[in-house]
Amino acid sequence: GRAVLAGSPPSACMEPIFIEGLKELHASGLPFDVCIKPPALPHFLHLAQSCPQVMFILDHLGKPEGDFDGWKDSITALSQCPNVVLKLSGVEEWDVGAPAEHYLEHALTTFGADRCMFASNWFVSAGFRFPYSRMVNLVRKALENIGADESQISAVFYETARRVYRLNAQNDVSEAQSLSG
Repeated sequence: GRAVLAGSPPSACMEPIFIEGLKELHASGLPFDVCIKPPALPHFLHLAQSCPQVMFILDHLGKPEGDFDGWKDSITALSQCPNVVLKLSGVEEWDVGAPAEHYLEHALTTFGADRCMFASNWFVSAGFRFPYSRMVNLVRKALENIGADESQISAVFYETARRVYRLNAQNDVSEAQSLSG
């Protein structure tokens, strides 16, 4: 499931009906992608702590808006929740104040490669006329800056998403082959 709460009140994720929906999602074995802005990060932290059985994916690094230090503190606190994973996406589209690499590097060092995944923001990025390669290169540069090895690079660009979304490449290939007859 996914919810874009970026335009909602910061505490929207704590509404009882929202939490009930999360329980249903978890019962189905699905993770939950959430798109919020920095003022909602403390509420999201409380939600993640209150629902440790739910796997949360924070889209676009929580949409940083220029207050690097405040964002950094919130992301550091969230990193203590093992049920939260970050999508490294979207920072190329906004005026985030500090260089985008600083956000990416902090995310990678606090969460680790096994809890970060690359994501594009296509078609929104295309609307801003940012090529797909721009975010790829930002993430590659951040990985290089933190001294990531091949297993960490693989985690960010493939393994974390495969694990979190419960994708099985071999089964997918087998199913496609059986359907093609």
